[in-house]
Amino acid sequence: MPVNTRSVMVIVVILLVLGAIYGITLYQRGAKIQEYVVELDSDDSAALLKAIDGLSSCGRSIVGRVDFYLDNVRPQVRSRAVMVIGACGSSADSAILLPLLEGDDDEFMFVRRDVAVALGKLGGDGVVAALTKKLGDDSENVLVRAAAASSLGTLGATESIAALADALANRPAIAQPSVEEDAEEAEAPEDITLPLRIATAEALGRLATDAGVKALGEAVLENTEPSERVRAVAAYALGDAAINNENEQEMNVLLESLLAATGDSIGDVRIAAIQSLGKATLIPDTFQAELDKALTAAAADEHYWVREAAKEARRNVGPLGT
Repeated sequence: MPVNTRSVMVIVVILLVLGAIYGITLYQRGAKIQEYVVELDSDDSAALLKAIDGLSSCGRSIVGRVDFYLDNVRPQVRSRAVMVIGACGSSADSAILLPLLEGDDDEFMFVRRDVAVALGKLGGDGVVAALTKKLGDDSENVLVRAAAASSLGTLGATESIAALADALANRPAIAQPSVEEDAEEAEAPEDITLPLRIATAEALGRLATDAGVKALGEAVLENTEPSERVRAVAAYALGDAAINNENEQEMNVLLESLLAATGDSIGDVRIAAIQSLGKATLIPDTFQAELDKALTAAAADEHYWVREAAKEARRNVGPLGT
């Protein structure tokens, strides 16, 4: 069979051109990645954000190109490397981040916070134990502990339920008015654990265990939890725990707490409670009449969004026995 020399030459030229284009593309990509790596140590905010975004989509191969920054003298540079590793790495890379979680120096607090967040994405050996220890460290900055709590929820760490419940219960006392002042004028103590309680409530909602539901049930009550934000978050967390939950014992605790929260003095908490009640797929007979009564009352609430939540909840739960 005769060979068309011209056709062969054309194919060879095309292959050479494609190979050259591929090589140039790889070179340019490598040069751009190296530029991004260098810019992690930059003080140019725009360039820095572009570098973090660019590196975060490069895959695990980038870990070995930025891990030297974990020893950088500047805490902010270490944090940037941690964020990139958290976005690109795998569970095998958590070992290089765990040492940075140690300590309680405020100067490096944001590094430890970012490490706690990254470990929640990576997982790996020893991660849950390290995060649980950090969560329970009262000397640690509350933002670091909150990040540890969130990551434990992300990792599905049911073995950390007790530590999360303890953190959620670490609330300031409710301000009590003196003889000379009424309840509205009573000065509340500084609420330094607020971010931690919010994070632990969200984590417990993801984990949805008996002990977690019990802890959330206490946090949703106005006479127990002084922060309306925590009460609302706890109510929404109970709603998450109610979805497809066929555990009648858990649902009894959950429904009793949410029904109590429908009488909260704060509208946002009532909204959260009503919306969460509407997520329940199992409503024991003993709660049917009480839930019907609560939804009827909410439909006449002074707060517009409570009324709207009641309509939606009524549609979701369907007919209720009385």
